[in-house]
Amino acid sequence: MAHKLNSPSSQPVYVRLVLDLDNTLVDTRSFARQARLRALAALKKQAKVELENLKRELSYKHREEDIAALNNIISASLDELLEDFMDVVRAKGSNYGRHFNDFLLKRPHLILNDDVRIALETAAFMAYRDLKNSEYPIYLFPDAKNFLDRFSHLPLYIASRGVETKQMEKLLRLGIKERFSRVFITTQKNREFYDYIREELNPLKAPLVMIGDNKEEDWALPASLGFAAILVDRSDKSLVHAEVQGHMARVSSLSQITEELLSKLAMAIPFQQLREGGQDPSRFLTGVKAQKTPLLKTVAEPKV
Repeated sequence: MAHKLNSPSSQPVYVRLVLDLDNTLVDTRSFARQARLRALAALKKQAKVELENLKRELSYKHREEDIAALNNIISASLDELLEDFMDVVRAKGSNYGRHFNDFLLKRPHLILNDDVRIALETAAFMAYRDLKNSEYPIYLFPDAKNFLDRFSHLPLYIASRGVETKQMEKLLRLGIKERFSRVFITTQKNREFYDYIREELNPLKAPLVMIGDNKEEDWALPASLGFAAILVDRSDKSLVHAEVQGHMARVSSLSQITEELLSKLAMAIPFQQLREGGQDPSRFLTGVKAQKTPLLKTVAEPKV
């Protein structure tokens, strides 16, 4: 089913929804935290083993420095280690493959002996991988399942940043891939990525509404390129109703997205942006305030 909106001119307007995956539909943030804490606990445990070995073996270079670093790791709390570890994640990005190695090349837990560092990195990675593949699966947010059911009559698309196989695995494990007409995956959500989606889907045929949790790459950037855009800010519990300005909105839950909201945003996209895209996204990062304007009712139209 396509989505038909009643416009003031009585001409039918159609919308299509483009959805971010991580922390919009799928609660990967809580999984990532649990997995990282499990990995750092394993790293601390291995640090005790390596410390005893260093105390016995006098041939190691930088022995005293590594003993001091291992003691720092052992004495630190998991939350303290996680805070330092997240500095590496933020600097390198979540899809970087050697977070634990870089963490162990950073003071105050700088490990200079390669074999000690590799043992710690491997212990952490094994714990992270084992958790991912066992009893702590990823899951949809409760409001995400309801959202997909409510809007199953719309053309739905995924626009996700990450490793292609990892992102596709999430869709397959959750059994939701078949809900989406197409899946767009990139290593960087930039203008080229959204321009590609525009070229493939042609917003002149039906406006595109981007929905995601990242203020810059899911909200301001697509809004500057002719998408309507909805920011899902789950951290703002005071946001009980959608805040709307022009073709942009902010919500704290997917349950706050309604057909009326979608129609309002679609009708508000400036025609030049809809046709051409390409404005400076920084001008869309100012605060969005709630506006009380008439909402358009919607009806369903069969998918083509």
